[in-house]
Amino acid sequence: MNINSDKIVQLADTDTIENLTSALSQRLIADQLRLTTAESCTGGKLASALCAA
Repeated sequence: MNINSDKIVQLADTDTIENLTSALSQRLIADQLRLTTAESCTGGKLASALCAA
């Protein structure tokens, strides 16, 4: 898969983690993509933040 730089969601473009996860989820939905994570050190906080978006 090739990803164009205009499709990258960057932390610098957002002011809060809520806005970052919202922007990421909107991009994933718009491009019909899925995101998979495997968490151990974060205790599921990444998945929790994404599900709340």
